[in-house]
Amino acid sequence: MMKITDTLGAGDVLLIDALSVKEELLGLIGAHFAGVTGLERDDIAEALAKRESLGTTGLGDGIAVPHAPIAGLDTACLTFVRLGSPLAFDAVDGAGVDLVCAILFPDSDQPAGLKLLACVARTLRRPDVAKELRKATTADEIITALAIEALPPPTEL
Repeated sequence: MMKITDTLGAGDVLLIDALSVKEELLGLIGAHFAGVTGLERDDIAEALAKRESLGTTGLGDGIAVPHAPIAGLDTACLTFVRLGSPLAFDAVDGAGVDLVCAILFPDSDQPAGLKLLACVARTLRRPDVAKELRKATTADEIITALAIEALPPPTEL
């Protein structure tokens, strides 16, 4: 079974007190991913913003999973951002977000990226996990909270 921590390490966790706007968050995520992938920050932030323009990735309950396929990326990568105060994100429930897990995946392997997206969404929407993530004060505590087995996908009929 897939776990978020198969792809996410403590160096991919950002604990941020506050941000003003969604674009600032996407830029911060773009900068982190640029350092990890060697790709351009602005290209990454633009890809995430373009995906957001198609419909919000704010799932509700303070959770967002911005994601985008990226040309030239060899493997999927994640970054987790825990905000000290909720940020307006146009989430489906209208509430701000404070738990954000961003995903980049190769545009040549979108099915694998969507599997990872489903795993992340299932894990973050678990009330016990969200509660632990909000209590965490260090990257290691975030990783521990996320290191649960993801629920298996539903069986096909």
